[in-house]
Amino acid sequence: MSAPARTERDFWPRVGGVRPSALLWSSGVGSVVDLPQMTVLIRGLEFWDYRQQVRLTENRLLAEVKRRLGPQVTELRSAPWTAERPNEPFGDWAFVGVPVVPFPRWLRCLRPRCNRLARLDSDEFTLQTNAFRPDRARYVHAQCHAQRSTSAKSASPAVAARFVVACQAGHLDEFPWIEFVHKVDAGGSICATPVLTLEDFGKTLGPSLRARCGCGAKRSLMEATGERSAGVLPQCRGRHPHLTWFDPKGCREPARMVVLGATNLWFPDTLSSLYLPAAGSDIDVVVERLWGDLEPVPGKDALTYAVSLGGALDPLRKFDTEEAWAAIERRRQPPGPDPAGEPESDLKRPEWDAFTNPDAVKFDRDFQLREVAAPMSTRLRQVVLAERLREVRAFIGFTRIDSERGEGEKSNRAPISRRGPEWVPAAEVRGEGLFLRLDENEVQQWEQRVRDAGTLDPLLQAHRAWRRRIDPDGDSAAGWPGNRYVLLHTLAHALMRTVALDCGYAAASISERIYTGTQHDPAAGILLYTTASDSEGTLGGLVSLGESERLGELWTLALRAAGRCSSDPLCAEHDPQPPRQALHGAACHACLFAPETSCERGNRYLDRRLLVPVGPDATTAFYPAT
Repeated sequence: MSAPARTERDFWPRVGGVRPSALLWSSGVGSVVDLPQMTVLIRGLEFWDYRQQVRLTENRLLAEVKRRLGPQVTELRSAPWTAERPNEPFGDWAFVGVPVVPFPRWLRCLRPRCNRLARLDSDEFTLQTNAFRPDRARYVHAQCHAQRSTSAKSASPAVAARFVVACQAGHLDEFPWIEFVHKVDAGGSICATPVLTLEDFGKTLGPSLRARCGCGAKRSLMEATGERSAGVLPQCRGRHPHLTWFDPKGCREPARMVVLGATNLWFPDTLSSLYLPAAGSDIDVVVERLWGDLEPVPGKDALTYAVSLGGALDPLRKFDTEEAWAAIERRRQPPGPDPAGEPESDLKRPEWDAFTNPDAVKFDRDFQLREVAAPMSTRLRQVVLAERLREVRAFIGFTRIDSERGEGEKSNRAPISRRGPEWVPAAEVRGEGLFLRLDENEVQQWEQRVRDAGTLDPLLQAHRAWRRRIDPDGDSAAGWPGNRYVLLHTLAHALMRTVALDCGYAAASISERIYTGTQHDPAAGILLYTTASDSEGTLGGLVSLGESERLGELWTLALRAAGRCSSDPLCAEHDPQPPRQALHGAACHACLFAPETSCERGNRYLDRRLLVPVGPDATTAFYPAT
């Protein structure tokens, strides 16, 4: 990470670093990142230097991003990066990074006898950086009265005050410390010269925090939590500090106090798709794969010269220049209009078609499939080993407080730029996977039993209540994934937990893609896959488990494990009805929940009772005996 403006790079020192993949999962635009000794906010796309970013090619994903964010989006780009040269701490490479700003801008001195709480622009704090050790960048309280020495080593460290305010519309703002301490909400008045401190004080129920002013006013932060915060915190001001912009229409959502590091402060909104070989001749396939490098080539002469240099375009050497240029011209033709009446694209349907017809897929280094025999007694119709996969994931926005985004004008997705973005951050990874297809007739029979028994009615009602809280005027059934999704999702989680013990990959490294199709064109498939940022992908540990004999053993173990939970009977009897707000049935951290990076639904829509017999009623279990 580095400081922002390219024209003012001398004032933008490096202050730390994060992994490129974190810019999509945990440290993207609008998120607050805790570095070793300071806290920063990732800025909007206008402040990024995209000249050091690599363009990624994935047409289906780009088309879906355009549908969500507008036709002005033309590119998917990786995180800015250039090779490090530690011996040149002030070289150009040191100014390549993601722009950040300190946030929150209220800092607290860590000296116990000081505890000064003041704004960053009050001239009480100084930034110390180290070109050789950016992780040591920190703020110090230069005017600390409790400091015994003026040396840099003994300077009083200052850290960000750990409280901010946010709302469900995606806004973020500073905690109103001065107004809060002086109880302006209760008719109090602010003194002429506020001098604040933030101190710990013990209570019988544990430690707590209290803000105090030099005038004698004081207040516990407990008053800003829970239901009491409604009358204490001001109305949300519609701030987007990552854009240095505010919503001119204001905001009607109530502001809530949030602790830095809380999981509900930032939820990423991402889209992903798997690379599929292009249909057509061999040259079309190669051009599609190399399109990121071929798109800027202006003509045939430039193409001949670029290919002669080797490197990324070396695969074109075996083709005639005229043939290669004709393929490039075909690739540059704009796509046709979307079919009339189709409200949105389906990123998964082409993938389903490829997995269910592996022999028809062209051989490609980034997508290689091999079908194997399905184990007996698993009700599997098809098992396909994905020996090579390439996934591209794009970041299109984020939400706060609640991960649900809403639809249309009711969407609470926060913007990642002031205007419609012309590009979005993306990342590509390579790996392997295991595709499992259930027998469609068996699934339809199960759906009929569940529908007749009304087993999933409580979960559907809980989903409707949840949607009404988010969008009171919208369709409460919107977003309901369907009964078969709950079955497939539960099966995927049961398998992920068992497979992780055998394949050599951590549970957080295994992801899922659920294929349910549509009402008129149903599907019933699961893809369990693992990826790595290395260009060679992964080592084959997951694919090796797909062979018939080994998969049959793991299948039996997964179903047996799903039938028991260390939290039973509480887990087995869980009912997703008020006052509970969880959107799952018999599922918990002890039996089915997966890491956030693995689950595409945030551990919602899970129920062991649909998969195996749990409790006295086994009529709706897809596998009645384990």
